[in-house]
Amino acid sequence: MSNEASYTWQQKWIAIAPKPFSLLSILGSSYILKHILTSKERRSQVYHHILLGLCAYDIIASFTMFWGTWAIPSGTPNVYLASGTIGTCNAQAFLQQLGVAVPIYTAELAAYYFLVVAFGWKERQLKRIEILLHLIPSALGWTSSIVGIATNSFSDSVFWCWYSPDKYGLRFGFFYGIVWACILLVCLLMALMYMKVLMQERKVKKYQHPNVVGATQTDTDRQTKQQRREKKASASKKIAAQAILYSGSFILTWLFASWARIYEMVNGKDAPFAIQALFTIFSPLQGFFNMWIYFRPRYARYRLDHPDFSITRFICDCGGLRSRLRTSGGSARANSTYRVGFDPAVANDLHDSSNAADKLSSKSATIKKLATNGDNRHCRNSTMKVVAGEDGGIEEENDPCQRQSTVRFADVNIGIEEEKVEEIADMIP
Repeated sequence: MSNEASYTWQQKWIAIAPKPFSLLSILGSSYILKHILTSKERRSQVYHHILLGLCAYDIIASFTMFWGTWAIPSGTPNVYLASGTIGTCNAQAFLQQLGVAVPIYTAELAAYYFLVVAFGWKERQLKRIEILLHLIPSALGWTSSIVGIATNSFSDSVFWCWYSPDKYGLRFGFFYGIVWACILLVCLLMALMYMKVLMQERKVKKYQHPNVVGATQTDTDRQTKQQRREKKASASKKIAAQAILYSGSFILTWLFASWARIYEMVNGKDAPFAIQALFTIFSPLQGFFNMWIYFRPRYARYRLDHPDFSITRFICDCGGLRSRLRTSGGSARANSTYRVGFDPAVANDLHDSSNAADKLSSKSATIKKLATNGDNRHCRNSTMKVVAGEDGGIEEENDPCQRQSTVRFADVNIGIEEEKVEEIADMIP
C-alpha cells in the first residue's frame, strides 16, 4: 500500500491512460483489416493495399502503447506499473520503432489521393509504383529498429521503452524527422488538392448556362457536358474531403507527441503534464480515427438507404456493404448505370478481363457514339450495362440493345475520364 502511495496521480495517469485508447486503435485497425481481407475486390486494389500496411503497423504500435510501462524494468524510479526486464524493454522499443511506418503510409495515402484527383492516375499506373509504397516504410521501420538494438540505444523513455533520452540523433533521424517530413508533405499535398478541386468548381461555374426552351441538339450536348462536369467536380470534392480527414487525424495524432519530444530535447526535462496527458490520449488513437473516416461515407449512405437505421445493424452489415438496395435519392450515383455501345470484340475482351475498370477508362477502347435518330444498325453491336460498385469495381452484365435507355456521349474520351473519377469517389471510402 505504501508503495502505491509513493506515486503521484500524474505518474499513474501516464501509465494507465494510453491503455484504453490503444485498445480502441487496435480494434479500429483490425476492423478495417477484416473489411478489406474479406473482399476479393478490395484485396486487389492499391488503395486498400496501402490501408492494409497502415493498419498492420498501427496495430503493432498500438500494442506497444497498451503494453506501456509494464515493459519497463521493475524498480525503475518514478514509473508506475513498471514490472518488466531489460529484455521486455528492448522488445517493446523494437516494436515501437516499427511504428515509424505508420506516418509514412499515411503520407503515401495522401499522395495516392493527390495522384488520383490532380493527375487522374489509374489503377494500372499505381500498381507500377506499388512495390515502393510498401518497401519504403518497411525498410525504414525495420532498419531503425535493428540499429536501436545493435547500438544498445533503447531504454525507458517515460511513457514506454524507446530510444534513450540522450539519443537525440536517433530520435530525430529515425523517427521525428520522418514524422515531421510526412506532416509537411501531407499539408502540401492537401493544399494542392484543394486548389485543384477549387479550379474544377470554377470551371463548372464558368460553363453553366440557363436551360433554353426548344434547345437545339448542340445545346443538349452542352448540357450533357455540363452535367458531367458537375458530377466530376462533386466526386473530386468528396475524394478531397476524405483525404483531408485522414490527414487531419494524422496531424492531430502526432501534434502533442511532437510537442512533448521537442520540449524534452530543447529543455532537457519532461514536458508539462498537460502536454503529456494529451500525448497519452491522442497518440494511441490513429487506428480508431482511421476506422471512423474509412466507414464514414458508408455510414452516410446506409442511413439514406435504411430509414429504420440503427448503429448495431450498420456494424453487423459490415459498414452497409451487404445491402445492395439503393434509394432513388442522393445515394443513387453509387450504383448508377451507364450504357455504352461497344464493338463486339471490345465487349468480349472486357468480359474476359479481370481489370474491366482500366479497360473501360482506357482511351484506346473503341466507343461508338449512339445517334438519337433511331438507326437500328447499332443493335447489331453488343450493349453492356456497366454498374459502378460501391468500392469502385466495375460490375458488368449483358443487356439487350435498347436505344431509349442508351446514354449518348457528346464527347467520348472526356466522358469516360469523368465517369472514372466518379468510380474512384465510390472506391475510396
